[in-house]
Amino acid sequence: MENHVVLVAGDDPDINELIQMVLETQLGVLVATTSTGQCASRRALTLQPDLLILDVAPPESASVGLVRELKSSPSTEDIPIVALAYEGRAALAEAGCDDVLDRSLNLGLFITTVHRRLARSELAGRLC
Repeated sequence: MENHVVLVAGDDPDINELIQMVLETQLGVLVATTSTGQCASRRALTLQPDLLILDVAPPESASVGLVRELKSSPSTEDIPIVALAYEGRAALAEAGCDDVLDRSLNLGLFITTVHRRLARSELAGRLC
């Protein structure tokens, strides 16, 4: 997993830092962080990460719009998105999130989900 790049997008710097620490220590991936909204969209476009983790804070509608924007662009449509949300999980899934987890963050489930998504990304890269 060491060559993977994960983009963490969220408006709470403390949560971004916690997620970054967990991913770097548990999975050995490179992590970049950004706020949500247009910053996240631009960063995903330029960085082309192997995975985007979206920390969704209310109102969820802004995050749903971001997911739709990323999934509708040929440049970012293949980036898997894992959202962390308290509410609006169905809307995030319908918008195109590959996984939507509870924002209370069950650490074991979170690590397993990220590992699975990165493994699929790696496999897809080898098949192309």
